[in-house]
Amino acid sequence: MAFAKKKKEDPLSSNDDEILQIKIIELQDKLEDILSNQDVIINLLGQVANPLLSTNGSDDTESTEVRTPYFPVRDPEELTKLDAELAKPGNSFIPMMKRILRPEGVIQPLKDNILKIFGEEIIMGFNFDGVHQKQPFRQFSNINKIIYEIQKRSGYTEADYIADIRITFHTLKRRYHKRKHDVMKRSKLNKFFD
Repeated sequence: MAFAKKKKEDPLSSNDDEILQIKIIELQDKLEDILSNQDVIINLLGQVANPLLSTNGSDDTESTEVRTPYFPVRDPEELTKLDAELAKPGNSFIPMMKRILRPEGVIQPLKDNILKIFGEEIIMGFNFDGVHQKQPFRQFSNINKIIYEIQKRSGYTEADYIADIRITFHTLKRRYHKRKHDVMKRSKLNKFFD
């Protein structure tokens, strides 16, 4: 049994301006509906994904930015405690780390968000292998395993993770030293012009 196909006419190829305006208005209405539904969906996902943020009677819905009292970890001794906690099943740190490293569920480069988990003290005092008078970050196997699992995507291997974490430490150290250099340079210029 053959069905007759109704050929839809393309409103853009029409010479009638009135039809074109009606179609544009219809599209604008649909777009407004989509955008309002998207806001509702994002708010609901934020509430489900982040039970730590409560509304406290307000309509404040900043679900993409995660603030926790524990992170960023600044003390090397806390790294040891965090590593031990991550070994326990059902701990609350894994979801927190996931929300920080994958805001809105999107994988981002480690260098963009790792400072929200580890403070500059950790970044400056460690490197992955513990060379050049730095402590080895490699020793925290549970932390590394969790970060790897959070960053994991199709084709992403442990070797890729190790390369990423090395590059991240290197990049953040360069940024730290550049920022320090720029501050020193500005202070010298200010003294010169005062």
